[in-house]
Amino acid sequence: MRLGLLRCDEVDERFRHLAPSALAMYRRTFETDDVSLVDYDVLAGELPADPAECNAWMITGSRASVYDDDPWIRALSTTVRLLHRARAPMIGICFGHQLLAHALGGETARSERGWGIGVRRFRTDVPELPSPVNLLMSHQDQVVRLPPSARLLAYSDYCPNAIFAIDGHAVGVQGHPEFTPEYMAALLRSRTERIGAEPVARALDSLDDEIHGREVAAWLIDFVRRAAGDTTPHD
Repeated sequence: MRLGLLRCDEVDERFRHLAPSALAMYRRTFETDDVSLVDYDVLAGELPADPAECNAWMITGSRASVYDDDPWIRALSTTVRLLHRARAPMIGICFGHQLLAHALGGETARSERGWGIGVRRFRTDVPELPSPVNLLMSHQDQVVRLPPSARLLAYSDYCPNAIFAIDGHAVGVQGHPEFTPEYMAALLRSRTERIGAEPVARALDSLDDEIHGREVAAWLIDFVRRAAGDTTPHD
């Protein structure tokens, strides 16, 4: 399966010793013997001309907000709507999760609950996932209104729309299955002044908790693998 990676950011040079690139992080997490990632540098204007270029698509995280009025975000939103109309299998990760919602009729906004960082726990009824499911998180924005026909799959008080699916062919996850605890720790420490010493300390302590990134990554691949067999046009 060819998985098109709509890459919306790059790893900061300060953290290259932990993750040489964003592409490397996603390849380590999602590539298997029969899944290969095809890189599209969205910031450089690389977007698919045809939904059939790949069997499925993944929109990555980004330091940007989906409601920013940047040309590349507008272009990516248009592409997401085209992929949706073609019922192309899609995965959204963090920013990608928010963009799926925002571009398809939902809403993303800055959370009134503040930063979501460290390991966070969510309730879910997905049989293939542990319940509760624990994920590494790093975000201020979150989905505050799901798009039409979306189905909620995981939630918590602090993040009510943590995982959702749309029509069986698109799925968004607020967490970061591609992050490692070491990378998360470095990211948190670099943002201590911005976030605050106390919440960062709590988030660092949470990194000793069990994390289900591998389980979520495997479930996401299974989701789009199943969806790739459904090519019915979508209005």
